[in-house]
Amino acid sequence: MNKKLLAVAIAGAFSVPVAMADTSNVTIYGVINMSVDSVDGGSGDGTSAGAATSERRTRISSNNSNIGFKGTEDLGNGLSAIWQFETAIGWDTNGLVGNANTTTGAIGAGSDSIGVIGQRNTFAGFSSKTLGALTFGNQESPMKTAIGALDMFGNTIADYRTLMGPQTRMASSALYVTPNLSGFSAKLGYSARNEAGNDSTSGSVADPSYWSGNVTYSNGPIFAALAYEEEKTVSSTILSTKQKTTRAGFGYNFGVAKVGLGWNSTKLSTNASGATTNAKVNSWMLSGAYTMGKTTLKAQYVKSGDTSGDAASATASSQGAKQWTLGADYAMSKRTNLYALYTQLSNDSNSSRALGNNGTVLGANTGVATVTAASAGQDPKAISVGFVHKF
Repeated sequence: MNKKLLAVAIAGAFSVPVAMADTSNVTIYGVINMSVDSVDGGSGDGTSAGAATSERRTRISSNNSNIGFKGTEDLGNGLSAIWQFETAIGWDTNGLVGNANTTTGAIGAGSDSIGVIGQRNTFAGFSSKTLGALTFGNQESPMKTAIGALDMFGNTIADYRTLMGPQTRMASSALYVTPNLSGFSAKLGYSARNEAGNDSTSGSVADPSYWSGNVTYSNGPIFAALAYEEEKTVSSTILSTKQKTTRAGFGYNFGVAKVGLGWNSTKLSTNASGATTNAKVNSWMLSGAYTMGKTTLKAQYVKSGDTSGDAASATASSQGAKQWTLGADYAMSKRTNLYALYTQLSNDSNSSRALGNNGTVLGANTGVATVTAASAGQDPKAISVGFVHKF
């Protein structure tokens, strides 16, 4: 059975519309990202007041591994029908659960759940060579994809998203992508989020919304990106929240070496019973890589500052954290890489941020299994050795 026939057969098993698959060019694709991790939540021994015992163990991780199906049909005059259906796969059998419900419009929604079919980047729509693409579905937000190319350790325990949030998909969304114009392109997305219009927790009418957009330039050695998004969660007479994020990045490829710089600022405004409070977090990253034959040496530094503003969580000092990572990749083929890395997250005295997922950074989430700090001021760390195979 050839690859296209296999794709159609498996797509049918996953309830992809077979009528479309039968008449279009169908491709099966995916990523297997397995690692052996030695993780440590810090030096806590549970003896001091309020301190927990450190999380220390060896584990097998399936770092956002996934399988997908996509297809196109040529409609003539440069217009095509396009679709994609993507699902997370837990090769380690340890499913990850998202940190929020994508149907209620809660900020921070959009992480992967093993066993939920089609929860990853899934859409259908149209693409034009001259006008761009318009798609509808559960899609990667323009904010999430804006500076991902600058991350040297994506989809590992050292992912930059640990300290730079938010990272979400747009459920029930429409997304427009412009054609590439001399290296410039743009994306604009909108999600109604809660289409039922009801807030089940308070019984009131809900009006959540989510706008996200970016502009990128990628031409020759230069990469640059600017993104902005605004999320409004379920609103009622009692509570409403609005989160605004601005993100920028710049990268330069020297050939054997490349460097990247990213910056993120997220502000959360909460209105409870007529009183509004604000919390804001700024973060930035610096990354670099140097290639020697089949080996690539990599380094990355990410820093998140204190939470500022007048919200209760923003009144304490020393809430920041920083993460640094050293690692190397070895290319066994065009589709298979081996990798090894060491990463450490250093918390300030009043910070207890975890590797992999941080609500305290206003929505940061990598989808990779976390390493929790034993207590405030503790420094989670990990050694990870693994391989990535793309098909």
